[in-house]
Amino acid sequence: MSDFGEKRILIVDDYADHLLILQKHLSMYKSDTARNGKLALSMAEQNIPDLILLDIMMPDMNGFTVAERLKENNKTAGIPVIFITAQSNLSSLYEGVELRKHEIVTKPYNPDVLIEIVKSKLEGSEVSINN
Repeated sequence: MSDFGEKRILIVDDYADHLLILQKHLSMYKSDTARNGKLALSMAEQNIPDLILLDIMMPDMNGFTVAERLKENNKTAGIPVIFITAQSNLSSLYEGVELRKHEIVTKPYNPDVLIEIVKSKLEGSEVSINN
C-alpha cells in the first residue's frame, strides 16, 4: 500500500467552493488547485501531480480540451485524469470515458466512493463502484 500523504493531486474546477469541498474530502493527499484550464496545464507541467481531478464544464477551456492538451505534452501525458462533473448529458460523458479512457464521477458524489476511485487510480488498480 502506498503512502497517501506523498501523493499529489491537482484539483481543477471553476468554482472555489467545489475546490474546497474536494480538498476536504481528499485531505489525506497533498493537493493543489486551479480555477481554469490554462492554469491547470501550467501547474501540471511545473509540478507534475500523481492525479488530476478535472471538472468538465469550465468557461475558458472545457475539461476534455484540458485532458487532450495534457496527453499531447510529453511531460504530462502519463498523468491519470478523473473527470468530475454535474453534467448529465450522456453523449458528453460517453465521449470522456470511451474516447479518452478516463474515469468520470458525477456530482453530487458520495465522498467514500470518490476516495475509493482516487485511491484505485493512484494505485493503478481497477475499481468497480458505481455512484
